[in-house]
This record gives sequence, C-alpha cells and structure tokens, in this order.
Amino acid sequence: MKDEDVDQLVQDESFLNYVFGRKDGDITYWEGWLRLHPEHMEEVTGLKQRLINMAQASEEKVVSRDFAKLHERINGAEKVKKTDYSIMAQNGGSRGSYIAHCVRKLLVTG
Repeated sequence: MKDEDVDQLVQDESFLNYVFGRKDGDITYWEGWLRLHPEHMEEVTGLKQRLINMAQASEEKVVSRDFAKLHERINGAEKVKKTDYSIMAQNGGSRGSYIAHCVRKLLVTG
C-alpha cells in the first residue's frame, strides 16, 4: 500500500468508523471491501491496529494529564510528591481508588 493510500485512509471518516467500530454501515462496507480485496488484508489490519494503539496511547496521556491536574488542584498546585502515592498503595494500588480519595479530599477542603 502506498503512503498516499495510507494518508487517504487515515483521513477517511468511514475507515476510521470501521477501525473504531462506530457505525455499522461503515464496518459492513470495509469488511466487504476487504473480502473483495484480500491482498490488502494484512496492510489494513496492521494499519487498523496501529491506529487503535495510537488512540489508546493518546487516551492514556489525557487521563494522566487530567489526573495530574486534579492532584495539583487538590494539593494547592504543589508538585506531586512520591509519598502522596502511599495512599494509592494503601488502597490496593488502584489509581481509581486514589482518584476517589482525591475527589473526596477536594469536596471536603473545597
């Protein structure tokens, strides 16, 4: 597959809907297209996986950034200290339980 083809695919809303499973019509179209063009199956599958990986990495960065912002707000914009994560360890190492703790702290302290 040429670079131009890849560029077109990643800008094609119907292809992105297929990749992320958003619209049944687009999923059906691209599955049908791949049945008609099996020679592109490996390349399209690889591109699909890379796009999914990129989206997940981007989402993780957003979650981490939002988590850091919440933590800064709770602690009066102080830098996160390693000892602050002892609360996370006390709650079984769950980031979710730590976030819940921080939200409770924010609600109490305003």
